[in-house]
Amino acid sequence: MAPTGFKLTMTRRAQDVWKQLDAADKIVKGGKRERFEPSPHHVNGTMDALRGATSLPKSTLMPGWFGPAPVDDMQEMVACQNGMLHLPTRRLFPHTPRFWSANVLEFGYDPKAKAPRFEQFLREVWPDDDEAQQSLLEMFGLSFTDITKYHQAFMLVGPPRGGRGTIGRLLHGLIGEENYVGTTLKALSEPFGLESFIGKKVVAFPDARLEGVHPRNLSTLAERLLTITGGDDMHVNRKNAKYWEGKLTARIVLFSNELLRMQDQSGALASRFVVWQMRESFLGREDFDLTDKLLAERPGILNLALEALDRVRTRRPRPGVLQCKSGLDMSQDLADLLSDVKVFIDQSCDIGPQHEVLVAALFARWQLWCAQQGIRHSWGSNQFSAKVVSVVPTIRRGRPRTDGRSTATRHWAREEVDGVSDEWHVEKNHQWYRWSGHYLVYRKKVIASVCMTICTIRTICSTCSKRK
Repeated sequence: MAPTGFKLTMTRRAQDVWKQLDAADKIVKGGKRERFEPSPHHVNGTMDALRGATSLPKSTLMPGWFGPAPVDDMQEMVACQNGMLHLPTRRLFPHTPRFWSANVLEFGYDPKAKAPRFEQFLREVWPDDDEAQQSLLEMFGLSFTDITKYHQAFMLVGPPRGGRGTIGRLLHGLIGEENYVGTTLKALSEPFGLESFIGKKVVAFPDARLEGVHPRNLSTLAERLLTITGGDDMHVNRKNAKYWEGKLTARIVLFSNELLRMQDQSGALASRFVVWQMRESFLGREDFDLTDKLLAERPGILNLALEALDRVRTRRPRPGVLQCKSGLDMSQDLADLLSDVKVFIDQSCDIGPQHEVLVAALFARWQLWCAQQGIRHSWGSNQFSAKVVSVVPTIRRGRPRTDGRSTATRHWAREEVDGVSDEWHVEKNHQWYRWSGHYLVYRKKVIASVCMTICTIRTICSTCSKRK
């Protein structure tokens, strides 16, 4: 037996090492064999030796193959209970220690398996919406691989008892206990939040909420989601261990009752989410055995997912999981929630070659708009300017010259393309205003009374003409 308390604190790998050592004998004086009684020192020493003997170069990717590989795209090789399945060709290879992967499915591959109850479930969740059903299958298929080149994350939003939990548990059962991790956005925003993602195929947020996330961590949350979905190399902080370096290939899947207001003014994060809107609710008519029924059809669901994965690879002009039309409005709402600057530009600005505006004037209009919307940002004009460019990257800030001399006036213009410099400027719908004392002036007409702290907006001009 292991010393009291020792076994309870060991990792699974340490437990396996201890079991091997505990079954061993030792040779003492006279050549006699006695039972070896391992201690924590023996276990740790053995694990250190194994790490040194099995250490691989950083360039070695996982999943991988020791020696000449039988296929080119090892990211689409998956270990099943009855062999190693190459997903594009459906070819089943026998198990071998040459295949190096941290993941294995908990069921075998059966090319003839069907999933009638699962197909019925999809029709119940999205009646008369075959596009949403097929899109979900594409996400399932992509989750079996380690492909990150499509730069996508997934979000399912719907009412209570709408099927989100069932989909999450089914995805868990398909991918496998060791390949899946469920966590929270609060945990992800914390220093060691990425440690549990290493070696996983799916990271799920079963009931995603932002209420527990400190406002200063919202930018950290967005940064980490962008890095993971972008397939970039990361330094992962691990507790009581050195940083892990590598690429996280886990699929990000969020389940929520409502859209989440994360923080990314550029709009890049929102553009990576594929969103499903779930309108049906099964409250009062639940099938509490449904998850078990669906898990019994895992081989058949795998076949459906692989057919959908074929569409993901061949879709043109942009491969990847399809954003179904029924979720487009919610996808746009997500983009608006994540970027106040984008909403401001959509509502208050025109973009075209005939428009220009002073940066200070645009910033003043932004402050007024924030006061009207009840939004608070502590940016200066330079920070705001940079965020506008991140939303509309075809514009730039410049200082036009008058009589050969640079003026303090700034305007927005598009970068030179193919040797032609077409000027593109941003102009608010209520154009060309300036501050005069405590009044906001628009073409010599007072449109708002502004105190040191803006309290009440009295009137706002609703029509305007082009600047002469």
